[in-house]
Amino acid sequence: MECFNKTWVGLLVISLFSVVSTSQAASSPTFYWHPTSTGLPSSADVEALAINPVTPSTLYAGTFGGGLYRSTDNGQTWVTTTTGITLPISVQGALAVSPFSSMMLYVGDYFGGGLYRSVDSGDHWAQVLPGLSVRAVAFSPLSPTVALVGDRAQGLYRSQDSGDTWSPITASTGLTGTGINVISFAPTAPYTAYVGAGQMVFASRNGGMTWHFKGTLPSAIQAFAVSRNAPRKLLAGTYSHGVYTSTNDGLTWTAANVGLPAGAWVTSLAFDPISTTVVYAGTWDGEVYRSEDNGATWTGQGYLGHVYALAAHPAASGVIYAGTSNNGIFRRSVLHHLNLESLIPPAQTPYQVFTLTLTARDQLNILLDGEPTPITTGSSDPRLATTLSANGYNGVAMMTDATGSITPTQITFTNGQATTLVSLHAEAIANQITVTLPEGVVWKSAMFNVQWAAKVYLPMLQNEGSHSP
Repeated sequence: MECFNKTWVGLLVISLFSVVSTSQAASSPTFYWHPTSTGLPSSADVEALAINPVTPSTLYAGTFGGGLYRSTDNGQTWVTTTTGITLPISVQGALAVSPFSSMMLYVGDYFGGGLYRSVDSGDHWAQVLPGLSVRAVAFSPLSPTVALVGDRAQGLYRSQDSGDTWSPITASTGLTGTGINVISFAPTAPYTAYVGAGQMVFASRNGGMTWHFKGTLPSAIQAFAVSRNAPRKLLAGTYSHGVYTSTNDGLTWTAANVGLPAGAWVTSLAFDPISTTVVYAGTWDGEVYRSEDNGATWTGQGYLGHVYALAAHPAASGVIYAGTSNNGIFRRSVLHHLNLESLIPPAQTPYQVFTLTLTARDQLNILLDGEPTPITTGSSDPRLATTLSANGYNGVAMMTDATGSITPTQITFTNGQATTLVSLHAEAIANQITVTLPEGVVWKSAMFNVQWAAKVYLPMLQNEGSHSP
């Protein structure tokens, strides 16, 4: 007699290492500020920022009297980089990285120490223009050898040989202002450059060789931002009259201060690298302001301190670095995607639980953890504390799978991390776990099968009796 014994062993085959993320669709996403000042001196007065356009994880920070610093980890940590520079050096706006050779930089001293050049990413510096009190410097986006540098009393200088030699731009070229505060090239019309000299605006159509007077603003010009999709549209930040905009190359100007404090001192401006309508303004009043309509209206982004410098990440929309005169540097970012942190065993028995851990990450894949971060300044300003109290992601996400049998159906994030025990109860071919955040960010696992696998035993042979030899 043959007897068959059939048993079933549950087998769950699952691979959850593939991530699909979609950014939230809202035009005003929730943002987070994180202090990024580790390695800077206490009470660092950061008045210049620049980002390497090729390797944007590398940044440079110029301080007023405290030297020059470099970060190679998105601002998480900083080290001094002043070899060859006569100290002390006070940097106010005069810091730039070449768009052609990211190893080449200029930095200028505000108090007559002149202009320095580095050709090895800031490891070493050499003085190339002595005696100037440098307030602004800019590389041409068209020619790798052309640059402009502005002295706060002696006017504008131009180099066309990568800084080996410099020529003064005299009044005969049309540039009659001598106190240069800001220089800006138009990113999509690279022969076009703008200079702010006191309250006066000048424009050049040939890379800075000749200039045309464009008008006067009601207080000293502190910053320019030139639109990428409309090179004759520019914004100007002023010392005590907020922001002004021009759509006709500076011939006429209109105040654009809805949402800004009255009489705002706008120290810095930066367009978002992706959106053509989003622009940021740094103010001495203490906040960075964001506009989604080319400066027509502004919304505060939280108090940081006396903001003096802004730098927009060249590839990550919404990532902004803000340098302050009293609280160091901060990085603004938004919730971008989720990362899987747990290791899923390759096989599971149905109803047997496994651990699922996800973390909320920003555009740079940095955890939005919300944990207290040391601030080198030691500031006790309660307004700053309020801003930083919301620097981590907290929320409840929905969790589903193709069969609707997943347990639980919600997962809770605390300080950027969510951990829960998960089980799946139904068979499915090409199943997938989906986690959806209220902000619109979606995480999806890789496809996997959930199925019972039959294990069939060989027939049992019945013993009919014994035989004697």
